[in-house]
Amino acid sequence: MGTSPIWILLAAIVMAPIFLLIIGQAAEKDKRWRPLAWIMLGSGEALLGLTAVGALLISLAGPGKFPAQNNAMLALPDINWATMAYDLMATFLGSALLFVTAIRRAIAKVIRIDPQNSVHATALIYTVWLLGLMSWQYGLLRQPQSMRHIKINSWMLWGQALYFTLAGLFGIGFLVRRSPRESWQRLGLTRLHTADWFFIIGGALLMLGLQLFWGLGVQLLAPHSLQQVEALNDQLLGALYNPWGALTIGLSAGIGEEILFRGAMQPRFGIFLTSLIFALVHTQYNLAILPLIFLFGIILGLLRQQRSATVAIFTHAIYDSSLLCLALLAQQIH
Repeated sequence: MGTSPIWILLAAIVMAPIFLLIIGQAAEKDKRWRPLAWIMLGSGEALLGLTAVGALLISLAGPGKFPAQNNAMLALPDINWATMAYDLMATFLGSALLFVTAIRRAIAKVIRIDPQNSVHATALIYTVWLLGLMSWQYGLLRQPQSMRHIKINSWMLWGQALYFTLAGLFGIGFLVRRSPRESWQRLGLTRLHTADWFFIIGGALLMLGLQLFWGLGVQLLAPHSLQQVEALNDQLLGALYNPWGALTIGLSAGIGEEILFRGAMQPRFGIFLTSLIFALVHTQYNLAILPLIFLFGIILGLLRQQRSATVAIFTHAIYDSSLLCLALLAQQIH
């Protein structure tokens, strides 16, 4: 079976923000690129608006008109088109506001951005796009029947890690405005020292302790939420429930997410806002778990601030791998 055209379109849409970041960096290096940067950014916004309208029209036509499971052009999981349309429209309206200079000036009073900087504008708009995508993904994940054929493998995890890494690298001007050495410094990627391992192990243990405490609380107050998370993880990550899978999950998440969030975003957005965005993009989890992810973001943010992004990467990787190893051990005991 050939690749479905809609998957090609989705891949192009996903990669577009990285291209826009590169153009934005070029515009800051040479002002003659600035009109093109804004034209391209506006084109992306217009495409989002058209996609939202298209999803709305499909939802109004009725689900029977577009049976995804029988349509090779779509070849997607069952989709609630009305929900998708609302999410896309909200994302479109929210990101459209960021094209207004006065709005960006107001935001600049809260976080460290330049309202006239095309890279900062692109990063803000991209963040809204990403959150909108995660909102739709959250709705999709709440429909188990639509996800029954989806299994996550190691290639998907490393693909996501590569995407986040590229977004972080080009977002800070890698090979456009910064040399490799300057990029590593901007991202906070440094060599580990002996003392760093005390922070790495301590941070990972703290996160595991919070995970245990929070899990017990959710088990007492909302047991169905915990069961929902466990069932979803079993369904999506079942093929990775082995030692090598644990290593893959830890390293891919640690490298990709920390380079993007703590490395690239935190110096501009600050610890609190970066941790909030970090929590919101983890929509595969039930909402009852998101405050815990936010706390993890704060811990990793402090480690990045006080030590380095490299410390945050290893802490994140060890936590994720250890969590899955403990789950495997529990299965063996039972």
